[in-house]
Amino acid sequence: MPDQVEDIFTVKVNKSLIEIEQFFINSGLRSNLRRIRLLGDGQSEVTFSKRQVLTEMKNRSFEIHSVTLKKKVYKIEIPEVAEKVDPKPEESPKLPPEKLFEFPRPYLNKELPIRVTAVIDPYNILAYVKTKESEAFMDQLDKTCQMIGFRQRSCRPPATINESNDVYLARLEDERWYRVQVTKITDEIAQVYCLDKGTSQDVSIRMIRELPVKYKDVNLTHIICIKLGNIKPAGGTSSWTKCAKDKFTQKVTKFADLRAKLTSKDEHGVYLGKVFIRLSYIEDPLTCDEKIIKQDAAQYLIKKGVALMSS
Repeated sequence: MPDQVEDIFTVKVNKSLIEIEQFFINSGLRSNLRRIRLLGDGQSEVTFSKRQVLTEMKNRSFEIHSVTLKKKVYKIEIPEVAEKVDPKPEESPKLPPEKLFEFPRPYLNKELPIRVTAVIDPYNILAYVKTKESEAFMDQLDKTCQMIGFRQRSCRPPATINESNDVYLARLEDERWYRVQVTKITDEIAQVYCLDKGTSQDVSIRMIRELPVKYKDVNLTHIICIKLGNIKPAGGTSSWTKCAKDKFTQKVTKFADLRAKLTSKDEHGVYLGKVFIRLSYIEDPLTCDEKIIKQDAAQYLIKKGVALMSS
């Protein structure tokens, strides 16, 4: 059997992380996305497979500054078979781990802890599932951010802070350092979006520092896209209103204890399922017994009048 060859493209575009993710989801090509590197000055470096993605980018008027093509060759090994032994059926060639965006099948139909990193709308929720591997990655990233922040604590903020898709290091309200994008600046206050927490908040520009380029990569290995099932936008439209998007984003990014029950994955690489928000309160002040309430995010949108049940 001949070796398997795959084309890997790297392009530079003037798009933000959310815009790039939304393009790959809407075009049904997210399974071809490999990596996003935020370069600053409004530019991002995107790595993907298949020339079809490049063609689709051009069709959607992407401003592409450079294109690099590399060919990857994967060795396909077939075990030798003894002469007098019936040959085994030919196995499908195994692709390298970096090509797989499949979530382990044993986890389907089970409630799993997740952390939301970005929300486009209730049909496009970017999150990573808290597995041992993803938590180890986030722990290492957190240690790196704290180390860089500690070393730069006495440094001055960047001379120029761009309201674009550049990535900085910022000290947020929990007194820890995180990777952020600045979305708006008013006087001495910057509104930032935290890439690793999926939340937005205001910080003083004095709490913002430069971040080395090698730490600006957005790791996609542990990130999946979730679509809420059994609901649709209210009002007879097929698209979500800004009100629905805002209510949903505020709800799922406000609470850290989230669960997802994933049932299947569609042809675009999006997982269908439910998202639950776990709320706790003290049921009895004398015994301090804690009670957990599980709130369905889809039902929350229906109660708010921005979504309807769908078949």
